[in-house]
Amino acid sequence: MIIAVIGAGNVGRGLASRFASVGHDVRLANSRGPDTIHAVANETGATPQEVGAAIDAASVVSLAIPYYALGNVAAASASWTSKIVVDATNFFESRDGAELRPTARGSSADVQATLAGSRVVKAFNTIPARLLLEPTQNGIERVAVPIAADDDDAAEVVGALISEIGFVSVRVGKLTTAAPFLDPGGSAFGKVVDATRLRALLASA
Repeated sequence: MIIAVIGAGNVGRGLASRFASVGHDVRLANSRGPDTIHAVANETGATPQEVGAAIDAASVVSLAIPYYALGNVAAASASWTSKIVVDATNFFESRDGAELRPTARGSSADVQATLAGSRVVKAFNTIPARLLLEPTQNGIERVAVPIAADDDDAAEVVGALISEIGFVSVRVGKLTTAAPFLDPGGSAFGKVVDATRLRALLASA
């Protein structure tokens, strides 16, 4: 599978490395162009590309970018129709600005609306970036990654990818209903737990 990872920071590096390690064709891109990420690409096993080219080639696009960069990424491709998008972004007002505050439906529902026709799956935004390179932590064999999606088929594809790279996915619900749990400050945000503990946290929230 061709997977585009947009963003070459800690989260992008971690995702690119994990996906490449299990045999996927990973295209890594950032806002500054492929010439600036050759070292990271070599380190992770990814191929550096322009943002638009990476998106257009991929079946799955992982957003590992600051929330404020969403508009530029959206404009990089002529069509997002049916594209599965793994949304690992988080809105932080101090960084992204009050004018980009998500609507009441939640940040990932806004991402899906911005990337018209896309099938967004919220994932990887709740766990520390360091875990992407080491899924086993503190005696937990498979750390749980909560996910949310409006499209069941897209959630199944992303859930399988999560399992491939050594984690276990826990479906929280649809994008809007899951936002209070997965967005910064939510009961699942920042938690490094197994699936049983994650489900208990969500049930008690």
